[in-house]
Amino acid sequence: MTEQDETPKASLWLRAIFPIGLLKDATVGDNIARRAAVRHNVAQIPHIRTYLWRWIALTWICIGLDYLMLYLDWEWLALFFGAISAGCGAASVWFGALLAMLMMEDA
Repeated sequence: MTEQDETPKASLWLRAIFPIGLLKDATVGDNIARRAAVRHNVAQIPHIRTYLWRWIALTWICIGLDYLMLYLDWEWLALFFGAISAGCGAASVWFGALLAMLMMEDA
């Protein structure tokens, strides 16, 4: 069996949505370790872009479900999907800011 087969499905879903362990802390260690962490983080830019697009897609899916629930007069579900879409939108902004900071480090 491979490592992926032994990993619980919930953990795989979390890693598909959240960049757990993707970036390294660039504030600890000596100067060489910090520069290595910055280079590692800059190398992760394509992966951060992928996470950004996933969160944008989740935001639009939840907004669509929110409007569908409003159309069907299910206000309590519309409230739920509205709150989820707001959270997804906030995560998209966070990933966008992270991507911008990493791209500035690259320049």
